[in-house]
Amino acid sequence: MLLNDEKLSFDVDPYIKEGRTLVPFRGILEALGAEVIWNPDEKSVTTKSATTEIYLKIGSNETLVNGEKVIIDVAAEITDSRTFVPLRFVSENLGATVLWDGATRTVAIEYNTISLVEEPEDEEFPASSGAIGVFDNGDIRIIIDKVEFNSSEKKFHIYGKANFNGKRVALSVFDSKGNVIVADFVNFGNEQKLKSFEAVVHTGTSQYNAESIIINAPDKEGNKMVRIASIDI
Repeated sequence: MLLNDEKLSFDVDPYIKEGRTLVPFRGILEALGAEVIWNPDEKSVTTKSATTEIYLKIGSNETLVNGEKVIIDVAAEITDSRTFVPLRFVSENLGATVLWDGATRTVAIEYNTISLVEEPEDEEFPASSGAIGVFDNGDIRIIIDKVEFNSSEKKFHIYGKANFNGKRVALSVFDSKGNVIVADFVNFGNEQKLKSFEAVVHTGTSQYNAESIIINAPDKEGNKMVRIASIDI
């Protein structure tokens, strides 16, 4: 099994059931950067990314994706005391592409994550001096200038500039505990080109350690949000 052309290993082997590949739930979900919640009382798995929440119950073909009921043909199940989930269903709903090579019996997962890098300054969109990072794919340009955490308010603030209006792109923060929390845009400037912005994450805790900012945008079909970039902070 490959993730972005790199071998993905688990402590227990995946297997095929009724034509579907089942994988250990925590291994695949954490590899895709999603938050994982196991409810031992009802034997259910909930996984959350910046834009998607998936709920699966052991033995049930009824699942929830962002609150909408979805029927799957092979349910999540417990094998040898380990919980396994259908690879294609969870991966594709989290924005990945899953390819199967029958000749080599290899599963290849493509997950579009692009690291933010500093961009050279140009006349039209000058970079900020001392900026944490810049993302520019020719369509969307974002400069992250500063981040700060207010422990009394339990809020994590992101300050920057961008050439979007807050509707085409979603920001979220990945923390040291593996949680992904969506940021709310609370302020936009009225500059002509790059507009200044402030985004806020409501952490719910007075002790918070953010590790990276995740940028999501609609896929080519405009059907769902997918991760396009991330920056370590």
